[in-house]
Amino acid sequence: MTKLLTKRQKLVERFWSKVDLWFGITDEDCWNWIAPVNNNGYGSMSFYGKMMSTSQVAWYLKTGFISKLHIRHTCDNRICVNPSHLIEGTHQDNMNDRDSRNRNPKGTKHGRSKLSDQQVLDIKRLCLNEKFGVKQIAAKYGVDRSTISLIRDGKIWKHLN
Repeated sequence: MTKLLTKRQKLVERFWSKVDLWFGITDEDCWNWIAPVNNNGYGSMSFYGKMMSTSQVAWYLKTGFISKLHIRHTCDNRICVNPSHLIEGTHQDNMNDRDSRNRNPKGTKHGRSKLSDQQVLDIKRLCLNEKFGVKQIAAKYGVDRSTISLIRDGKIWKHLN
């Protein structure tokens, strides 16, 4: 039992040594992780030999258990580990948070976007012209025909009129 407490205490010390808790910070402020972050911009650390998000570790330190659900940030700050800013939820809850906060990348802000806003507007205009088929337009812009169809049908790039 003593060995387990020692391991937990080391985890606690290691965790909090990587959190920016400057003088005057309050429970309402974000407590920012100042060590490595993953590819999505969330803090991460080794947790008993396994890489884990720092929000999950903060939740564990607060509650004593590892949540099987997502740990969501009420502050919308990916590096915040303030336990009072963290809540549990399903994947759908997390997606609803993203959508309600307008955090879903659209258009050129999406990491895999190959088209500019102007190109999409041009594609929409070309789709209205019966002289050009989907195949021709796709070849002109170097994208798949399905991309052109989805733009034409208003299923993607909806934010552009």
